[in-house]
Amino acid sequence: MASLAERQMLLTPLDNDGVWFRYHTLLADYLKRRLEADRGIEVPELHGRAAVWYASHELWTEAVQHAIAAGASDRAISWINNCAMALIKRGDLFTLLEWQRQFPDELMRGQPEVRLAIAWGLALALRFDEALQLATEIENDITATQLPESDLLCECQAIRSVAIALKDDSERALPLAQDCVNRSSDPWTANVASNVVRFGHLQAGDLKQFYATPWMPYSPEEDRRNVFASVYRRCLQGVAELRQMRLAAAEGHYREGLRIAEQYVGPHSVAAALPTSLLARIFYEQGQLDEAEALVIDRASLINSGTMLDCVRSAYFVMARAAAARINLERAHTLLERAENHGISRDWGRLTAAATAERVRLYLNEGRVDEAAACVDRLERLTQQYPAPRLCAWSEIQWDHKLAHAHLLGQRERPEEAMSILRELQRETEAAHHRYFLIRVEMRLSALQLRLGKATEATSRFRRVLAACADGGLYQIILDEAPITSELVQMVQQSGSLGAHLASYVDRLASDSQRARQDRLAPTVRVQALHALSPRETDILTLIAGGLSNKEIARSLYIGPETVKSHLKSVFTKLGVEKRAQAVSRAQTLGLVTTQ
Repeated sequence: MASLAERQMLLTPLDNDGVWFRYHTLLADYLKRRLEADRGIEVPELHGRAAVWYASHELWTEAVQHAIAAGASDRAISWINNCAMALIKRGDLFTLLEWQRQFPDELMRGQPEVRLAIAWGLALALRFDEALQLATEIENDITATQLPESDLLCECQAIRSVAIALKDDSERALPLAQDCVNRSSDPWTANVASNVVRFGHLQAGDLKQFYATPWMPYSPEEDRRNVFASVYRRCLQGVAELRQMRLAAAEGHYREGLRIAEQYVGPHSVAAALPTSLLARIFYEQGQLDEAEALVIDRASLINSGTMLDCVRSAYFVMARAAAARINLERAHTLLERAENHGISRDWGRLTAAATAERVRLYLNEGRVDEAAACVDRLERLTQQYPAPRLCAWSEIQWDHKLAHAHLLGQRERPEEAMSILRELQRETEAAHHRYFLIRVEMRLSALQLRLGKATEATSRFRRVLAACADGGLYQIILDEAPITSELVQMVQQSGSLGAHLASYVDRLASDSQRARQDRLAPTVRVQALHALSPRETDILTLIAGGLSNKEIARSLYIGPETVKSHLKSVFTKLGVEKRAQAVSRAQTLGLVTTQ
């Protein structure tokens, strides 16, 4: 072992004592086959011995895995009790839920703590209905025992509030969570409930209460154990700052959440995917499209399967807008259709509405008015399906519909009707303290005023928009609307007396708007990429997009695996990426390979 480790062959030492090693997959598979062939009857016994050893060292996750492999169900379940909540608190939801799948309900019935942990896992893994059902069953069992278990009942209520909040029903979740914050003495339960309370106040536009919501500070050791609650808190704080157009503050919160997740759980965890997806939106708004896209490409499956609605929406927004900016509208529409379907499957009306509204914007920019009108009709049905008589998460569905409807009316030469809708929307977003959405409304109002011949008012309004965006750190939001804002940018540029900071910002916008207009007429980026890639490199990229490994590609093209690697290295360099998934996404965005 020492000789192999020293020569870095087939295994890697994990400590300085020569005790822990990570085996290369080939070596591990070989040793397992030898063990099964030579001593097959003893394999369960060896798993049992390994389970006991891990348990004696309080390495519960490994102990449970080996106990399951040994067929020792009772022992495995008793040990799950020792690590179940620890897994939840650090965001390792799927390990616990996979264990749950392997045991019948009867065995779990006598383990209330394990069942509570599973209920937490189901809620945080976005399996809302299952979480709510299990919480109700646990409550009924507690009530049937006629024992004073108020803490457990409070925990069940917190789980219910989390499931309802992650389902995006902020109004119904808020009072449940507030009661838990007031009653619970457990830091995990109280802080998770406080995150739900923050979410509810944020969606209700009550920033004062958002910032006043209490939080039980964790010690450094507790921070390590309660990763998920801490990361969610940072994400919500960042979302609140972005709404107020304070990008630097939002970025700071997301980076701190990412630091906690990577330090205590790892970069390829659900906990890390939460802030990463939101950080991508910041990069995008700052005009860093490549960096934004790279953040979400490799984590797309984690973001889709385990993060909250705002994270999923942010990821799809970045990828679709990046594709549209590179003039690959087919790719953009495909991504938005996926986002719509994801929203429908999760019952996330706000995600479905955001994706549908984006498609309205794309269709109208392409002159496809009938398709845009069909999307507006779908948005109207969503407003009926998710009513919002008071400010809540679902209010954004109403806003998306109104903004898209006004855009459509403007294209149909009905600017006065569009203006009426936008002024109503202006009042609503101001009342909700949602300055980010308000900026989008103000841009549309400026464009309509210009169309109605009110050039002075339009220029004055748009100048205020540009000043707010320059101060807040937003850039791409203006550039993306170049079809309606480029003339306004030029008018503000020519108006003079801008000040050095704003003048520099406007000059950059004017230059980039001109470049974007030229790209729409002649998509040079795609042409350059097509010319840069050789036919062989394009073939290999297409096969990678089809899911083939290097060996499979080599067999398919009758070349050696090392030749495939050499071509791939060249593809990465030409596309400016570092990984296979990034190369595929970039190629799809540029239209070099077909979007599946």
